Amino acid sequence: MANWTAKNGGIFRIRMLSKWGVIVTDPALVRAVLQASRTYVPKDRVLYSAIEAASHPHLPNILTSSDGGAGGRYWAAVRGAWMKCFTSTNLKRVLPTVVGLCERVVQQQAAAAGAPPAVAAESEAAAPAGVPGWSLVNLCDLTDRITLDVIGEVAYGKDFGAVSQKRSRYLALVSGMLEVMHEEMAHPMLRLLRQLRSDKHKVQLGREWDEANAAGSQLLRVIDPATGAPLTLDQLKAELVIAALAGFETTSMALSWTLGALACHPGELESAGLLATAATPTPSAFTWQLLGKLHYLQAVIREGLRLFSPAANGSFRINAAADLQLKPGLTIPKGAVVGVPLFAFGHNPDTYGPDVEAFRPERWLVGRPGSGRNRGGSSSSSADGGSLKASYSSTDGSSIDAGEAPPPAAAGGDGSSAVNGAVPAAAAAAAAAAAAAGGKGKQQQPPNDPWSFSIGPRDCAGRRWRASSCSALWARAVVIAMLVGQLQLQLHPSVGGWQGLLQRRMYHTTLQVEGGLPVLLRPRVPQ
Repeated sequence: MANWTAKNGGIFRIRMLSKWGVIVTDPALVRAVLQASRTYVPKDRVLYSAIEAASHPHLPNILTSSDGGAGGRYWAAVRGAWMKCFTSTNLKRVLPTVVGLCERVVQQQAAAAGAPPAVAAESEAAAPAGVPGWSLVNLCDLTDRITLDVIGEVAYGKDFGAVSQKRSRYLALVSGMLEVMHEEMAHPMLRLLRQLRSDKHKVQLGREWDEANAAGSQLLRVIDPATGAPLTLDQLKAELVIAALAGFETTSMALSWTLGALACHPGELESAGLLATAATPTPSAFTWQLLGKLHYLQAVIREGLRLFSPAANGSFRINAAADLQLKPGLTIPKGAVVGVPLFAFGHNPDTYGPDVEAFRPERWLVGRPGSGRNRGGSSSSSADGGSLKASYSSTDGSSIDAGEAPPPAAAGGDGSSAVNGAVPAAAAAAAAAAAAAGGKGKQQQPPNDPWSFSIGPRDCAGRRWRASSCSALWARAVVIAMLVGQLQLQLHPSVGGWQGLLQRRMYHTTLQVEGGLPVLLRPRVPQ
């Protein structure tokens, strides 16, 4: 899809069995179809029902419900409950848990780095050979464990113990449910939620969740608009399952890909590590106030999400009502599937320039030239090789609204001050050079985040985890800041460097690392 986008531009059509599909990656048109407006294309459960295979009975949930009618009223009620969990007060409560998990990981890796290589590698079946003085780990497994424990705290008010245990029952269960969802099997594994069997258990859990201020507590208060009653046990299970699965895979893989990208780019890794270390000389010093000040690290995370969008397939809708005119000369016919593949969106050269496969965090610090592909009214073409009619002509390539652009980074700085918001001098210079390099078309800035959580009324509820100037990516920022600030990170030679990492991109529910991601870790400060 990314290759088709590079070839055909920000909007083109493909044949999808008996239907035509319209693929949209131009930012202005993505806004038109996904944000509430006269051109909004509503979500339809028909395209998402396979996701419900992870729970039994198969019921609509916040992710799969249609926009219209009873489905629309239902997801809005459930979303309201989730949004109450993402207040700054609740997130501040969770922060010590995230910090504590990172401290534990640092201690574990320090101990493993001091052990003989053979011992350090024993925990990784079929792993590459270890290196003396380094801990060899599968980064995907490590981020899985951190993510699951954070979800346990946020959603269930429970310590799943994934970081502290070599074998985690909960991790195995979540992996099993993801496999069920991916394969659309008829016998999902729901042992994780068997404690919700009866109303008696539901009342007891309500007390526990209230004390922990967990997401489950808010879900118990949701009133189903269709019945006027609280969610049934089956509805509650469906919501908790999708919350665990959707939040788990996307967060864990985003962490793995971003840390892997940093391991391939020592300059960016050291810049992020130095800034994090300057802000937090010890793990316990990490505070809520620091989150909004690690601007370069936030750019690193955004670049990782652009290159490796976890929900790579993005959002697909059906234009069911009538022919939809996005702009004069550009009409989506009734019945067409409208897709916004987020991986292809992040690799659209019209938006991000010709270097879309390069890891360049500074592109999020200043504007960069656009390639100008669509300027001059050139027409798009179909992925099957045929030209599109005038109604599918390309956009005019106008620049993104200034209101969506991130503020310029502070000039100067010696690369050591995260507290005052400065970025590394090398990164600032590279960003300025990129902006001055010219290129085709007029300068434009990318959206202020890679839209990896979608946009509009059906975006990911977790996308809005923010407080004051804190990035919506706060949890990832904490984990990456603490790990790269306290640990040296190297990609294992068996991966094959940056090109080898790119070749490991594989879609399985989310964008995953095929074969895992072996890395070498050791403390920055000898223990």
